[in-house]
Amino acid sequence: MKHALLSCGLLILTCTACRSPERKAQRLEKQILKEMSVLFAGEVLPRILTPEALDSIAQRWQVYRRQTDALSARTSSPKANAALLRIDQLLTDYEARISAARSDPSWYNLGDHLKITLAQRDIPLHKRLVTLYDQMALTKDWYAAARQNLRSPQPDNARLAIHKHLLALEFLRQELPDSIAQCRLPEAEKQRYLQAIANTQLQMKDYIAFCQSLLFEHQDSLLQQSK
Repeated sequence: MKHALLSCGLLILTCTACRSPERKAQRLEKQILKEMSVLFAGEVLPRILTPEALDSIAQRWQVYRRQTDALSARTSSPKANAALLRIDQLLTDYEARISAARSDPSWYNLGDHLKITLAQRDIPLHKRLVTLYDQMALTKDWYAAARQNLRSPQPDNARLAIHKHLLALEFLRQELPDSIAQCRLPEAEKQRYLQAIANTQLQMKDYIAFCQSLLFEHQDSLLQQSK
């Protein structure tokens, strides 16, 4: 009986520790870090965020913010408060990324992913080319999602997006074809890569035109306001 009561007491203490604000804050921090690594990290194959997916992410952010506020109101533990401070910083970054996805045209620069992949010299070139092909296959859906997500695009960032994509086009015209030429590939496979480059260039040029239209609309609205 005595041993049973002791075991029961240890179980209660363990469960209490699991429910402590410090443990809850630590679990919440890990959960947010894991989710952000899936949603926003510079993955080899970046996730295409549709408007529905982005709305879902924004809703998750609101849930995490409410959970953090509730934990903060119930604890005075220094360790828990330290974890909550880190969570607040994570959520600030989380919110900034959501905002960028909705307002910053330069956020959708697939060229950065392509350049990073080609620069990974520790990976054999033929394997990097396979990854680059898979990345370029995303181009159409990537920029379609960008146009849908940009609800209130910022004019200055539209200019930055144009600049970044002009650099990306230069990469596609020079550096990437040169790398393909260095790799001993069957002619059919070489042409497959070059066609992927051509398709990617077309999508990027369309996106540049979209960003230019954003600037024209902004300038027109300024003219209308000045009348």
